[in-house]
Amino acid sequence: MMSHKHSPDRIAKDWASDTAFVLCTGPSLTPEDVRVAERSGCFIVGVNDAYRIAGGAHAIYAADVDWWRVHYQRVAMHNAMLFSCSQWPGVRHVDAGKGYPFSVKPPFGTGGNSGYQAIQLAAWFGFRRVVLLGFDMGYGPIGPKHFFGDHPSACNRSSDYDEWIERLRVQLPAIERSGVTVINASRQTREDVFTKMSLEDAIRGVSLKCPV
Repeated sequence: MMSHKHSPDRIAKDWASDTAFVLCTGPSLTPEDVRVAERSGCFIVGVNDAYRIAGGAHAIYAADVDWWRVHYQRVAMHNAMLFSCSQWPGVRHVDAGKGYPFSVKPPFGTGGNSGYQAIQLAAWFGFRRVVLLGFDMGYGPIGPKHFFGDHPSACNRSSDYDEWIERLRVQLPAIERSGVTVINASRQTREDVFTKMSLEDAIRGVSLKCPV
C-alpha cells in the first residue's frame, strides 16, 4: 500500500501504465466494469461510494465532510489512500478553491462535484489519460442518482447536472491545454463534453510501461 506520505505527483512515474480510472457512482457503474478496470493494470480512483464495489481502488476521494462522517470507518478498512477537500482525521486534505478552473495540482476547481475533483486528483498524481466510469451526469432509468440508490439524508445533496456539464464545457480548453485527455467510458451518460469510448476500446488504448 502507498501511504499518505507517498508524494502524489510521483505516483504515475512509479506506475506501470499511463492511465488512471476514475470510478464515479452513477447508475451505470457495474461490478463487472469495475473488475475490468481493476484487471487492466491502471491506477484506480474511487469516488465516494464506489468503494462498495471497487475493493481494488488505490485511492478514494470524497469532497463532503458529512460523507466521511457516515463512511469513514468502512472506507478506512480498504487498502487505499484517502483524499478530501474537507478536513477529516486519517484523510489527506487537498485544497479546493471556491471557483471551477481545472488544475493539475491543488487548489482544485470544485466543479460542484467530487467526480470533477477526482479527475484533477488523478492529474495531480501525474496521469495524463483519465478514463471515467459511472460519470453519468443524470438519473438512472428508474430514478436513483447512484448505482446503490441514494445517499442517506445526512449526506444527500442536490445535483444540478446541467450546470455541472456546462462547467465542464467551459473548462475543456484548460483541460486540453494541461495535456490531460479525459475519456468517458460510462455505459450511459448525459455528459457530452469528453470523448466517448467503450470500456473495451479504452482498455486497448492503455500503454504499459512494464509488465503488470
